[in-house]
Amino acid sequence: MTVTWVIEMDDQPVERVRADLLVAPFFAGERPLRGAAGRLDWRLCGHLSEMLKRNAFDGAEGDLILVPTGASARAPRALLVGLGARSGFSPRQLRPAIASALAKARGLKAGIVAVALPSESLSGVPAERSATAAVVGAAEALQEQPFTVRLRLIVEPSGLAAARQAMSQLVPRIQLDGVLARFSAAEPPPSPGSPGGKPAAPRASQSIGAAGRSLRGASGGENAGDLQAKLPSAP
Repeated sequence: MTVTWVIEMDDQPVERVRADLLVAPFFAGERPLRGAAGRLDWRLCGHLSEMLKRNAFDGAEGDLILVPTGASARAPRALLVGLGARSGFSPRQLRPAIASALAKARGLKAGIVAVALPSESLSGVPAERSATAAVVGAAEALQEQPFTVRLRLIVEPSGLAAARQAMSQLVPRIQLDGVLARFSAAEPPPSPGSPGGKPAAPRASQSIGAAGRSLRGASGGENAGDLQAKLPSAP
């Protein structure tokens, strides 16, 4: 049996992105929360800040905190993912975090998973490298336990073009046992006055055949052309 994995890009604010699960990575020791987690905290009227005060989580690597969003976001649930210290951050920290988030999403039966990539201004990592690390991490989770999922990467508008270019090069090289991966544009928001309208069909995408093979992708070092026999190393 082959399952489908669709990778999309989106540059809307996190609360406007439609998904079953919103993944918001954040750094340890951030007070107040910043980036996607900070925006989500604002939408939740400081609920996440209150949890921080109670030491419910601290952003250490491996932290996974699931919170309901109610009417504060289009995704009914958010998963906060700790990245560890921001100082010296590299995509190598993002890759296992996203792998853990995708494994959690599978358990939650989330068919659409939106991942807010750390902004370059916060992390020092360009959007295309963060996107590559996130997709490779997701691939690791899908290699372990395949399931049908639409992965929606939330990127700042300034980094969208570069991230899209990186995905158009990376995704056709992905080969996973029992998983058909393809890169597609994210569905547009519904037109004004029709919040429940049907989403538009995805634009033309790049597909790859993947059954019976291991992942071979481009994310090693700084060179997107470095291919590995199995999973590529983090950028």
